[in-house]
Amino acid sequence: MPTMRILSWNVNGLRAVHKKGFLEWLKRDRPDILCIQETKCKEDQVPNPVKNAPGMTPTSPPGIKRDTSGRALH
Repeated sequence: MPTMRILSWNVNGLRAVHKKGFLEWLKRDRPDILCIQETKCKEDQVPNPVKNAPGMTPTSPPGIKRDTSGRALH
């Protein structure tokens, strides 16, 4: 039976963690689903390289606040 890797990470600022090598980590670790919390940015503020990460589709719940935003990449 195949396994699925689901990871959850409180990034405490998606734009900041992006500058610290987030995409390189994502390419190495390759989770099937990645849930990230405390992104501290609205959907239109997510860096384009993160939005367009190869093999990932970003989703987010509607009506979220900037300081408590959550995202999922799958």
